[in-house]
Amino acid sequence: MSSIQSLFSENGYYLAKGVYDSSQLPGMQDDFDRNVQQLLASKENINARWGSQLTRELEDTDSVVYHTHNVQCYSAIWLQALLNPDFLDVAEEILGSDVVLHHTKLFQKPPNQGAAFPIHQDWQYFPTLQDTMIAGIIHLTEATDHMGCIRVYLGSHYLGRQSGLMGNGENRVSTSRDIFFGRGHRNRSRNWGGDLFSLFHLTEVKTQPIKPDKKNSVGTSTQWRRLSLKMKIHTPMLSWYYCLLYTSPSPRDRG
Repeated sequence: MSSIQSLFSENGYYLAKGVYDSSQLPGMQDDFDRNVQQLLASKENINARWGSQLTRELEDTDSVVYHTHNVQCYSAIWLQALLNPDFLDVAEEILGSDVVLHHTKLFQKPPNQGAAFPIHQDWQYFPTLQDTMIAGIIHLTEATDHMGCIRVYLGSHYLGRQSGLMGNGENRVSTSRDIFFGRGHRNRSRNWGGDLFSLFHLTEVKTQPIKPDKKNSVGTSTQWRRLSLKMKIHTPMLSWYYCLLYTSPSPRDRG
């Protein structure tokens, strides 16, 4: 087992620093913003705020997180970003050489209004028969706790699949992880532009809203921009998200 795979298995996530460098980020950021502006101009509702009872006291009712899917279908720059050898090396270290891209999702938290994500597991949204789904999150800008960075509950993936953990608060035990794990077991992942954050779909995570600056009483001027990718080993998958259904096991599963 490689060091990357070992850390991922132990912690339920792995942070790879500087996968995308300063020569790549400007073009990725520009095309990211272009996609957002086109969608906003179309008047389509692209606000994916959770509106959960778990975040009701953390954010205003007008909080925002812009989102859309499969940016690589509309941007050659982002298609090339997904084929970046450094990115693929990390994915293969964790999943092995047989990797399938399920989908990508763009997220942008605007200043002052950036929405929170409640504690949740991904598996209920994208279940796989052998729990082989991971998320690969590409950060295009700095993400601090003040800007609502990802918070990971260390060791939570050892608990396995938790029912009722889709961010709505229906599972009282799992949505009380702050108490259950204690303060020392929640890791705040501060990321910079170009970092790749890989996350197991059983790991419990959440994010805080982007908060106004306490000194100046204004929102941070930097938007948090990230692209989230769902990847898996080629095994049978049941998913209602894209209505994908593998009707028979792959040779690897049959063997």
